[in-house]
Amino acid sequence: MNGNKISQCLSNVEQKQYETNIRLFEYAHRKKIDIDAAVDKEERFSRIKINSEYNRIYLQERRKEIARARYEAVTILSDGHVELTVKNSFVPIEKREVTNFRIKSICRLQSEKGDDGLIKLDIQIGERSVKLVLANEKVGRSGYLLRKFSEVGMEVRIEKTKDKINFLNSLWNELLNRCRETIIIPTDHGWIKYKDKFIFVEEGEPVWKDLMKKAK
Repeated sequence: MNGNKISQCLSNVEQKQYETNIRLFEYAHRKKIDIDAAVDKEERFSRIKINSEYNRIYLQERRKEIARARYEAVTILSDGHVELTVKNSFVPIEKREVTNFRIKSICRLQSEKGDDGLIKLDIQIGERSVKLVLANEKVGRSGYLLRKFSEVGMEVRIEKTKDKINFLNSLWNELLNRCRETIIIPTDHGWIKYKDKFIFVEEGEPVWKDLMKKAK
């Protein structure tokens, strides 16, 4: 084989190798594009899935929070309405009014002989004024406040009974912190002596034993 033929053969081999390399490069490039597209598609799908799961959990937790009304603070507003502040590190819930009443005033009751332990609330329920007498020592008993509030038509718009009781206990503590006035109540009807003065208590006027019965 002369030199020209050898050179021609080498050129053909090189050309084929070059063409093969080009095809391999193009194939690899297309493959990379396909892989990148598949990865991008998978990442988008994953992000959509994660966002969807996050939204599902968020809505689920929000429904739970609203349903159980887990609270952090009970506030008595200046007009006597009661406001519930619900807080959660994951689900923020706005402040809301959860009762159908407002607190007009609160005072301690004490008998002329020094007995105490009764608290009187003046409540406004719509157009109706209500006076509620409660025994402070019974407040800690499960359901006492809820029962007494319900007897006069005071509502707490919270779903679970346990959460209602917790709410009312917090409300009670807030009310006691605001209680500054003490009213002296006679123990019997007729003439009584109080602080070196004689006072006549007419029949029908509430005396201490009557209020003790109301607080049961």
